[in-house]
Amino acid sequence: MAGEQCADERIQDIEEAFKVDVVIRGIDVTLEQLKDRFTDEDIAFLREIHLFSHVGLMSIETASPNDIENICKFCDLDADLIVDERNAFAPVYQSMASLVNISDLQLEETAEENADCEDDSFVKPLRALQQLSLFPNLLCRLKILVSVPVTSCSAERIMSRVKVIENRLRSTMDDVWFSALTILASEKDVANKIPTNDIIDTFALCSSKLMKLLGGSGNAA
Repeated sequence: MAGEQCADERIQDIEEAFKVDVVIRGIDVTLEQLKDRFTDEDIAFLREIHLFSHVGLMSIETASPNDIENICKFCDLDADLIVDERNAFAPVYQSMASLVNISDLQLEETAEENADCEDDSFVKPLRALQQLSLFPNLLCRLKILVSVPVTSCSAERIMSRVKVIENRLRSTMDDVWFSALTILASEKDVANKIPTNDIIDTFALCSSKLMKLLGGSGNAA
């Protein structure tokens, strides 16, 4: 139309400009990446998995074989058996969920943070199933779910550590030594909790010469 500019008018407000140029654009990119990464089948798979979580089992709705068709095909399980056991286990779990304790499976410093994630977790239902012996197929299903990694970040992080461990100055080593170094590099939060004196004493026990050089106490197990 007459009087219109061929380009959008420049936004004068700084906050509005940041919203349009950064926030909305970032949301658009994120949504496109999610669409590329997760297909309709993936979303259906995640929706079926939710039926076996703490929240899914605490709900009053019952499941049908069609509700878990994809997940049973993936794991080669009988959908009818899984659904029957799931629907029978749900009321039992609802009555005992408050008595199931999984605090021993959480790190002390992250226990409070993990408490918020229990609703979407399969760990509590699995522990409840382990105390029963009436749902073998459902127990198998839950064991598979808790062993499936949420992301591939851990594997990718380990591969990046490999480049640090195996460099040109340390290019030849046996598998045992390489595996030990990889575990130490990947699990720093656990390794940092080991007292330095215990490490020195354990290393000193490898030989009498090291014992003399390091002055180990000989108390290491």
